[in-house]
Amino acid sequence: WARRGARFDDYVVAMRKMWAGDVVEHQSDFISWSGFQSYPVPLQKAGVPPQDSSIPIIVGGDKGKVFRRVARLADGWYPATVVPEYLEPLIPQFEEACSEEGRDPKSIEITSMWIPAMTGPDAIKKYEDLGVSRLVVPTQALEGSTSAEKVDRFVDAFMSNA
Repeated sequence: WARRGARFDDYVVAMRKMWAGDVVEHQSDFISWSGFQSYPVPLQKAGVPPQDSSIPIIVGGDKGKVFRRVARLADGWYPATVVPEYLEPLIPQFEEACSEEGRDPKSIEITSMWIPAMTGPDAIKKYEDLGVSRLVVPTQALEGSTSAEKVDRFVDAFMSNA
């Protein structure tokens, strides 16, 4: 448990090697792969080198070493926030970690949870201004008695003009 962060980091590095489709040599405190190859591998994107065509890694969290981990290893960041006001003070820490790792923060997709009843539709613009590109709306936070009714109400309230 004490080395969970180091284990996570190592697994991400090993998975990216594996997803490139090459024979993998990876020796660490956590993994011992020699002559290992995995199939199938992720589909390659047009014009993208195989080593960069891996499955996106999204790292969640908003405390401790997560900012550095996101900047160093992730394709996306999912902070544990539900309103823009919780996210806003985290952005400078995220950007600083990206700067320290020589990474453009805009190259990392930010996803946030949004609970419409807490903030209303005006929050969407605030999230966008903070760099969020995807909002996840938990159905249990919506009004209605069934999941279908909740989604229908959400669409009528927030997406009917989209």
